[in-house]
Amino acid sequence: MARTLTILTIILFSTAAFAFEVRSYNEDGKTYHGTFNCRGTKTEAEIRPGTTSLSTNADGPCTLTLDNGKSISVNQGDKIKLKGGELTKL
Repeated sequence: MARTLTILTIILFSTAAFAFEVRSYNEDGKTYHGTFNCRGTKTEAEIRPGTTSLSTNADGPCTLTLDNGKSISVNQGDKIKLKGGELTKL
């Protein structure tokens, strides 16, 4: 019984660790690169043309900063749009 609870707890904790996700809509015809900064934990991000899910195993809120210097603060489940190199929330 204790063994089952331990395994279940590990599975639930592991699933929650990868839960931070943001949906992006890139209306430009090029791929952008940047970094998620979530409470000091940095994760590389790539935003391809069209619709992309961006995820990190860090805890939010996060700031997404593109290589062009533009940035936006995001929370779990936010939707962002990228047009003309500018980031906006939807």
